[in-house]
Amino acid sequence: QQQQQQQQQQQQKVKLNHRVLLQAIVEHAGVSPRNFSAVCSSIDKLDKLAPREVRAEMIQLKGVSPSAADRILNLTSASGDPQRILEVLRSGSYKGLLEASRLEVGRAIGELELLFGYLDALGGVPNLSLDLSLARGLDYYTGIIFEAALLPGQGEDGSGFGSIAAGGRYDDLVGMFSSRRVPAVGCSIGVERILAHLMARDRRLGRRPRPKSIALVASIGNISIAHRMRLCSELWAAGIPAEFLHAEAPKPRKQLEFALQNDVPYVVFIGEDEIANKSVSLRTLARSTQETIPRSALIPTLKSACLESAEQAYLLNKVEGMMPVDEP
Repeated sequence: QQQQQQQQQQQQKVKLNHRVLLQAIVEHAGVSPRNFSAVCSSIDKLDKLAPREVRAEMIQLKGVSPSAADRILNLTSASGDPQRILEVLRSGSYKGLLEASRLEVGRAIGELELLFGYLDALGGVPNLSLDLSLARGLDYYTGIIFEAALLPGQGEDGSGFGSIAAGGRYDDLVGMFSSRRVPAVGCSIGVERILAHLMARDRRLGRRPRPKSIALVASIGNISIAHRMRLCSELWAAGIPAEFLHAEAPKPRKQLEFALQNDVPYVVFIGEDEIANKSVSLRTLARSTQETIPRSALIPTLKSACLESAEQAYLLNKVEGMMPVDEP
């Protein structure tokens, strides 16, 4: 378990910074406070562009002098272990910045120290990096900002997936829409990137995706789609993953092909006879068998089948866990 945790820590990193600290660096380099947001959007590109490209953008598009651009890039280059970077901030070229700044840099460092202390107690510091180049281009952030990323090597081609979540503290944003000041912290999550990473990982390890549904509710004949909706709703209420095709009257062959293509193990057929008799026809695709059962017995039958499948999957995973996995 400890080895697994170490592997997970090597695969992901959460970068943090403080907007007050970043603003102090930009102003100490000789940039006007009015130009901070514009310069900030350039600094935010340092994880995508080479420093020389960011420097050129600041000079040519943002009106920053070459010497100021060089100083900004130099002062924002520090990143790594939070405690080490905090020590760096208290010495060398940063010491003058702390003393000369009109901003509350000491408070910002204190907030970072407090946060790192809490995260250290929770065992989260190995995943953290205090990165002075982290900017978060939006100008409503007022405090600590953060960004979570999957590191290189996590993509199928060896590349990283980049940022998967980011956010920060903003003290004044909520107040723009209400009559009082409400400090808050917000975060956005890149759901599509996370799913892409999980799917790539499963392909890399040779894992088959789990079926999205246990049962496909299918129709025979020209009965209304509402019958399929109603039966599907009953299965959902019982905690059974199920779905149905959205076409009004799909042909049985098309419904069976959908179930086969999507690894749905059971197809529940209903037609006029089944509705009249309060029954369903349950087809098990793995065995190519079909039986008619009372509608009241469908949920217990599927739950029993789900339990049996879960036990088989558990045993299979136990066996696979004992065998080495050859990664491509």
